[in-house]
Amino acid sequence: MAMDSGNAKRYHTSDLVYFADGDSVYLPDDTVVDRPRSLIEHLLWALRYEGINLQIMKAVAENHHRELEKGLITEYEKYKEHENFRRVWFFYELFTETETPVDDLPDSIPPFALFDPEVYVAGPCYALHARQRYLSC
Repeated sequence: MAMDSGNAKRYHTSDLVYFADGDSVYLPDDTVVDRPRSLIEHLLWALRYEGINLQIMKAVAENHHRELEKGLITEYEKYKEHENFRRVWFFYELFTETETPVDDLPDSIPPFALFDPEVYVAGPCYALHARQRYLSC
């Protein structure tokens, strides 16, 4: 039986997908495309679809700092130009007060606003931070 969830949010737990209306469906690994496989992939997915949640970012940075740092180092070359990766990297360094052992980004990578002024109340963008190439607003 096909399930039409409409616009209901989906909540994943293992191989089960729970819908906001109370229904659920079993989806084995091979049927779910782009399922996050690592902590860094989960954070990138969350930032992309759910936006910035500073409490979650801080809790992950503080409680899973070794795994997160390993993911940042491992995925640096693959994602270094992606804004959400650079956000995760920035928040990790901010909340753990440590510097990830990767190079600063080159000047050829365009800067981005750390917080989207369409979503967050932000002042004028005034300072470029060279390490992750973001603008303070």
